[in-house]
Amino acid sequence: MRKLVLALMLSVLLLGFGSAMAATSSIDNLPGGGGFNYFHASAAGDQTLFNIQNVDVTPIRIHLTVYDTNSNKIVDFSIPLSNWDNWGCSITGDGTNITITPQTPCFYVGANNGCFPPVTVALPAGSDGLQAGYMSFVVSAGDSAFYTGNNDGDPRNDPILGFATARLYDVIAARTALLNPVSGSAIAMNSTMLQGYVNIYNAPGLVEAAAGAAGGWDSIADAGVPFYWNCDADTTDTFPSHDDPLVGINIDSWEIMLTNWATWSVIADDTNAGGVGDALYQAVGSPTWYVGRYNETPGLSSSVLIVVFPANSGGLPVAFSPACGFISRTITSFCYDDNELPLSDSVAPPEVGRIGFGPAINEILVPATSGECRFLVDAPMLGFTYTEAGNYADLYPLIKVDQLINAADSFFLVTGHVLDAAVTEVIEIGVQETY
Repeated sequence: MRKLVLALMLSVLLLGFGSAMAATSSIDNLPGGGGFNYFHASAAGDQTLFNIQNVDVTPIRIHLTVYDTNSNKIVDFSIPLSNWDNWGCSITGDGTNITITPQTPCFYVGANNGCFPPVTVALPAGSDGLQAGYMSFVVSAGDSAFYTGNNDGDPRNDPILGFATARLYDVIAARTALLNPVSGSAIAMNSTMLQGYVNIYNAPGLVEAAAGAAGGWDSIADAGVPFYWNCDADTTDTFPSHDDPLVGINIDSWEIMLTNWATWSVIADDTNAGGVGDALYQAVGSPTWYVGRYNETPGLSSSVLIVVFPANSGGLPVAFSPACGFISRTITSFCYDDNELPLSDSVAPPEVGRIGFGPAINEILVPATSGECRFLVDAPMLGFTYTEAGNYADLYPLIKVDQLINAADSFFLVTGHVLDAAVTEVIEIGVQETY
């Protein structure tokens, strides 16, 4: 129990290690159109500080949504940011509720300026005493013609992009810090930012029969295509969005997959030229393996695997709808000692999971006191391993063996990339000989 609690004191650090949601790519420490981060609080003094900044000249509105560990919505806010403006808050807890307190002052005055009174909402502590979850934040209005804004310097009176297919510029950057004044701990890291974000909405959300804008895009033939999303092998299904038409965009399950910014659509390659998109690609995490380090020396050091599976299940306000083949959170592990002696295991964590290494139930079996583990999982995942030794601690980001990006969106504006109507525009970074 102790190592799980201490490990979570650093769990926000996964946010600086890069992923992509409904995006072309994600490069560490660069701004994006949206993003997310882990948070926690506790009655023992743990708290989270969050800050988000507009790095562009156009005023924007940010929609920030707070979820519990099962992707149920807790509360959301709409925050206006002037050019180069920033907004922040603290999240504290008492074991039963969390309280979100904005920083003051705010640039704008009057209603909906982001300086609201502290908000207290229910979020019961888990068995480890922590009140945990994750946050999403997305540009949801902008004061320029690109966002259909009126260019009057105030994004609060510009059209909200929720329940709309929209493309976002890479104009926000966010940071988090986990603090515990009681124990004297403080950890900070940049959040994960999503470049080339596309919000895809076709009432009620995602429509398998839609081809092109707000639907499927075959990057092999460079054409719109209906597509298979769930596992029933037809194109007649629809899936509800989490967007809020009054406040703004939320990150849906199809927005953690690769999209095509130029055509406002989700990439669904028609690999057999049958007229239906049958291949989807995850933007979050690795399509193959992750590699993580562990150190488990009794009385000296202990390690914990921290994982996040965003937009995977939930029920409030509606359940998320992961794509076929990208649902299961069961992690198959192959752990090795430093002489490459292997031991395999499997665990099934919740959407925000904290997993120890060792022989106990729901821990990852390891063959020695230190070594490497390979992790294989279907659902898009982010994470790291955290090791504590006495009063010292460090973390090892999970290594993604490879990652997928949409080459058409990434390079055509800069390098003159020409679309090839015979092969996919999805490329793999980190190609290995075997997996």
